[in-house]
Amino acid sequence: MTTPVVVGVFLILIGAALLIGVGALYLMARGSVTWSQTQGRILSASLATSAHDGTGGRNYRTLVQYEYAVNGRTLQGTRIQFGDSLFGWNIASSLRPARLDFTLDQLVTVYYDPAHPERCTLSRVVPQWWFQQLLVVAVIIVLFGIGALTGRVDVRG
Repeated sequence: MTTPVVVGVFLILIGAALLIGVGALYLMARGSVTWSQTQGRILSASLATSAHDGTGGRNYRTLVQYEYAVNGRTLQGTRIQFGDSLFGWNIASSLRPARLDFTLDQLVTVYYDPAHPERCTLSRVVPQWWFQQLLVVAVIIVLFGIGALTGRVDVRG
């Protein structure tokens, strides 16, 4: 196989996987607005930091673990909100980088999928812009892959 074919197929597969993954997560997030709710308790909460890209800034990620009970079964979760992190960078925390909104043993409302109670979140907010941006990136990757296959994008370096 030639380089353009290999690169084109690779980009199309990566873009398609991203489209499917983000699409599935978006549909689950949209479905969460009808999920059941129960009382939960924070087991651990911390604000992890990491160095940014050389600008002296920092990336922040809120790490939380909570437990809740459904039909006599004790379950645990870590999701705060759908789309709340991308490759370890917490979108919500970046707006208020030094603030941790959870404390040990704090009572919280947990939203869970009645069909799959282990699927849970602390917020049913669906950040449309986050999903839209990822879907646009996936489409661009697929288009570059098609461009490589058709010769419209030169990938031979």
